Amino acid sequence: MFSQLGTFTRPAKAGLMTCYFCKGCGSRIWHEREGVEMASIKGGLVKGLDWDTAVHLWTKRAVVPIPEGVVSWEEEPLESDA
Repeated sequence: MFSQLGTFTRPAKAGLMTCYFCKGCGSRIWHEREGVEMASIKGGLVKGLDWDTAVHLWTKRAVVPIPEGVVSWEEEPLESDA
């Protein structure tokens, strides 16, 4: 399974971010920021995910409505925000 996983690293607002993607289709799977014990997992890939407790990131240019009352950030939250 992990032989189909590719990575690339890019600068983020605070440090470096490692991005994991499927080598077969190119879909991003998750991101990890250097020095932060949190991963950003692409929720649509998780079967049975509880969407009621989802946190929404990068909503500034969302193409679907973000539900009222959920935790959300227009961009990536800094470590102090999370």
